[in-house]
Amino acid sequence: MEHEHSILNKRLSRRAMIGGIAGSAAAAILAACGGTKATDTPASQPTTAATTAGSASSATSPTTAASSAAATRPASSAVAVSTASSASSVAPAGTTAAASTTAGTTGGAVYSPQGTKSPNFASTQSLRIVASGDPKTLDPAVGQYAADIAFIHLLYDSLYSFDDKGNLIPRAALTIPTQQNGGISSDGMTYTVKLRPGQKYSDGSPVMAKDYVYAAKRFINPITASNYASFASNIAGYKELYAATTNATPTAQTLQPLVDKLGITAPDDTTVVFKLASAQPVFTQVLSLWGFIPLKQDVIEKGGDNWWQTPKNHVTNGAWVLDTFTSNQNLIFKPNPNYTGEKPFLTQVEAKIIKDPAQIWTAYQNNEIDLVSVPTGNRQQVLSDPSYKNQILRGPQLTTFALSFNSKMAPFDKVEVRKAFATAIDRQTFINDVLKSIGKPTTAWIAPGEPGYDETIGQQYKFDATKAKKILSDAKIDPKSLTAKLTFVNAGDGPAIAQSIQAQMRQNLGVELQLDPQESKVYASLVSDKKQYQLTTGGWGADYPDPQDWLPELFGTNGGNNSYNYSNPAVDKLFQQAATEQDNAKRLSLYNQAEKIIVDTDCAVGPIYNREWFYVHKPNLTGAVINPMDGNYIGDQHAFRGYQFTK
Repeated sequence: MEHEHSILNKRLSRRAMIGGIAGSAAAAILAACGGTKATDTPASQPTTAATTAGSASSATSPTTAASSAAATRPASSAVAVSTASSASSVAPAGTTAAASTTAGTTGGAVYSPQGTKSPNFASTQSLRIVASGDPKTLDPAVGQYAADIAFIHLLYDSLYSFDDKGNLIPRAALTIPTQQNGGISSDGMTYTVKLRPGQKYSDGSPVMAKDYVYAAKRFINPITASNYASFASNIAGYKELYAATTNATPTAQTLQPLVDKLGITAPDDTTVVFKLASAQPVFTQVLSLWGFIPLKQDVIEKGGDNWWQTPKNHVTNGAWVLDTFTSNQNLIFKPNPNYTGEKPFLTQVEAKIIKDPAQIWTAYQNNEIDLVSVPTGNRQQVLSDPSYKNQILRGPQLTTFALSFNSKMAPFDKVEVRKAFATAIDRQTFINDVLKSIGKPTTAWIAPGEPGYDETIGQQYKFDATKAKKILSDAKIDPKSLTAKLTFVNAGDGPAIAQSIQAQMRQNLGVELQLDPQESKVYASLVSDKKQYQLTTGGWGADYPDPQDWLPELFGTNGGNNSYNYSNPAVDKLFQQAATEQDNAKRLSLYNQAEKIIVDTDCAVGPIYNREWFYVHKPNLTGAVINPMDGNYIGDQHAFRGYQFTK
């Protein structure tokens, strides 16, 4: 998930953005999310919301730069969050640990993200949250920002989701396929997914396996132009399909025969079969992505390119339906009357669109919203005022923000310049001054709590101004000769972040950066699409908790989210080996070797900090639990099922 420094907020995410120093209210991330170790997280204040167990990703704060610190656990405390991280890190390929705690598995108890209804249950159960702007899209096939993914979580059930320990669990699927239960073939190249029986769409019609086939092929189709399609690149027929786009301008007509041949079929109404080009140990986690959500073909085709903007077109299989969408005003969600899964306690979710952080905070103080990421400017107030003690929700995210270098554009085409910049950042001062102490410094790219996290990576870039200057002098580079633009989103915390980096480079390295503010859409085009920038900041949050989600897509030569223009054949080779390695320890070792080259050797990116959730909620709102894979709001991974208001 990409994070556009709090303006585009998975988990990241789940991700296409990697970009921008945008700020607060606009915070949105590309889909995945992330977190830090509990031991790295200051003890959060206990919260009355922590009364139930459960609920809550491309990576990202919904409303403010508070969470913009760039793209999740039970018991609503930092300590509880940490247990999730450690659990996911020991599950081979991130899946097996869930087997004993999920519905549909042999001898397993049913995991409930809902919890118990309070005896003091209030008569009004309407949750009011904040969005920083209109959704960029609610089309599951093209969603990439955390703010959008959060709403998709409400409307649609993926095949799989994640419990509060980061373990994969069935959602719309009946079981997690394994070789033991016949869901995975002996060669690891065929996955048979059985759907939970009796599921219905919001219009009352049955959810059919053919709807998954249609939606998945649409997701992968180059005509759809999904930044996440490359996550499905191991599905049989994908490479042939995309090869057809290399030397010719593709059309829907010319590509359709190849789309039809993709290895996705429905042998009956409740079975979906995926055939892979090669074994992929984490493919079941890939199936948790929103691109594999079922869609009704007739509804999508009648609705046209912007079908998602009309609420009635969202014929959903999830807990909620989109009741109204008023541009620049709000989105209102109502319970899906035909939903066959665990129903939320809430009877309405309203996302009010408020762009200004000051107005957001005023709205919370005036009891106009119930749950909010604390704006940067109000963090110290919340931390120091005892009256907020029982309102705080704080915990690590599986998200990393960093200096993003364009390695093909001077002066960052020189590795010495990249290393000097990474060494010249005083991370803790940045967190204290800009993020108001919410966030944890890091030099590694993969976030703490992720399988494969290695805190030793990037240690050579710990802040040392003298060393940073020596890196340049040893390379015979005069810092005064370096001219570079720092591109950022001119909204929310964006300017403050950019000014801080500019000041640190001036003081610590003797380099004068030129600030290059951009409107959000222009920024996204320059950085993610055209790659016409020199230096920016951006983040990534976990779409699924595995190094495969953090590395190949971003740093592979042909990675779908490689905004860095980075390429190293040795890294590509390690990615190829890891993609099919069946031994999980060896697989993680290959990714670790790759990350060391990316960060330690090539300094393709300069990690700065891991983001934290820092929310407040109304005292009568209970059941809020941080989940490692929340997208943009605490609780969105499980569609706010655990939330309830008490009298």
